[in-house]
Amino acid sequence: MTPAELTLIDTLTAFFCREGYPKHKDDPAVHRIHIDWEWRSGQWVMLTDKESNRLLGWLSFYLVDEETLALFESGEYEDYVREGELLNLINGDHVYVATTVVMPWAPEGTYRRLFDLAIDVNPQAKNITADLLNRKGKVRRVQRTIN
Repeated sequence: MTPAELTLIDTLTAFFCREGYPKHKDDPAVHRIHIDWEWRSGQWVMLTDKESNRLLGWLSFYLVDEETLALFESGEYEDYVREGELLNLINGDHVYVATTVVMPWAPEGTYRRLFDLAIDVNPQAKNITADLLNRKGKVRRVQRTIN
């Protein structure tokens, strides 16, 4: 990886774990591992400001089958991770939003634009699903049918 990519991964991790957000008490090193993997997977979209080239947001996604999507819904995927069992996160007809980082200076609607970009780059997908975690730690599931 290039030094610029490593710096970007550090930046994404820092903002993902920033003060006042749900993951701010977590060990950033743990989140850096998954953000690094998601970056390397190439399964992500990013928005930058056209004039300043400043990062506005980044969203990574998994391509999963029906069974794996159900594991994310039930929370059972964590058991697979703990046991070292492999999950297929790159071949499937469902898009699952893995990680989203929206910068504090990003304009309103940045998350929605990232969500729409993930749909655009996966025209074969049946749906897109995200488990949104707000600042208070409450989770809300969003699922949109694509095809």
